[in-house]
Amino acid sequence: MIRVALAFLAIVSFASVMAVPAAAVPITYVESIDGDLSVVDPLTVFTLDVGLNTVSGSFGSTEQDTDFDSFAFIVPAGLQVVSGGVDLLDLTGDITSTQWSLFSGSTLVGVGSLVQNLAPSSPGSAPLTVLPLGPGSYNMSHVVFFFAGTEPSNTASYQFTLDVQSEVPEPATWALLGVGLVAVACRARVRRPA
Repeated sequence: MIRVALAFLAIVSFASVMAVPAAAVPITYVESIDGDLSVVDPLTVFTLDVGLNTVSGSFGSTEQDTDFDSFAFIVPAGLQVVSGGVDLLDLTGDITSTQWSLFSGSTLVGVGSLVQNLAPSSPGSAPLTVLPLGPGSYNMSHVVFFFAGTEPSNTASYQFTLDVQSEVPEPATWALLGVGLVAVACRARVRRPA
């Protein structure tokens, strides 16, 4: 029994060394550099990676146009979003709040199962509270914004952060499990009648 437990511990230790993931490349999307986000399909779709993924931009209205920003993202198998939210900063002093709705099961705007509404006031933030978000497809649909002024230009900036981690237990957890199995095997051997 001890040999089995020690063999398991050796395999887990070897696997933890071999399972070191490649360098993660989280998303860093800046709308003013990488292109305008739209509120119509097809949405820009991001495949998230381990680490802090960010999507930032601005929205608002002018005399000619109203700009809403929506996007979709995919959480790959074996990963999960463990924290995140949106920070909002009014650029012109007249946008009071906005709302995005997070849907699961689709990369199409406003399609899928509603997970949560994020409605930050400006300036302010709104955290994701329905966590973790497991593997699958999601869309962050920009629903509405409110402004107090009558200026021809009303804009605000935002930044979404999505912290993605592995669903798989860390190698240290596996090693601790192996040590526990060794201890159980040793204890069982000591209690065995002679």
